[in-house]
Amino acid sequence: MGKSPHRLQTKAALRPQQTFFHPLYDYWLAKHHEQKLPARKDIDPLDIPALLPFLALIDVIPRQTAPPRLRYRLIGTQVAWHSGGDRTGDWLDQSLCATDDPAALAPYHEVIRSRRVCFSQGQVRKEERDHTDFTCMLLPLSEDGLQVSMLLVQYHFADPRILPPV
Repeated sequence: MGKSPHRLQTKAALRPQQTFFHPLYDYWLAKHHEQKLPARKDIDPLDIPALLPFLALIDVIPRQTAPPRLRYRLIGTQVAWHSGGDRTGDWLDQSLCATDDPAALAPYHEVIRSRRVCFSQGQVRKEERDHTDFTCMLLPLSEDGLQVSMLLVQYHFADPRILPPV
């Protein structure tokens, strides 16, 4: 069995090409309140307009006898373009990358469990043979400051093509 491409890293362990994540990471850190996680209401899109196309918000839906389910609440335009469509409202466990590799959800569940940032790598498939490599940063958000209720995810795609603005 091969080593999973999904692994946890600290900010200090970021490779130079991942400096793309530093502005959102620093913004998220600044929104912490006395060691409590920031809430969705603490994240103002007007503060980070250049990052919006690369972001996704994911709802964490608790279940009593199983790990929580994850559902895309919002998908940025770049994320939609690179993944082949707007997945708003879709469940992550039924998304294109998770159906090929169930371990793809492990970093999401680790962020929920640990309440810490996680960096993950993978591929998203647009069509049967077309795929794009990506790295993403998963940031926990919490309505009560303790339990993770949402994930703020920033994607960085290896494909250098940028969707033209509309």
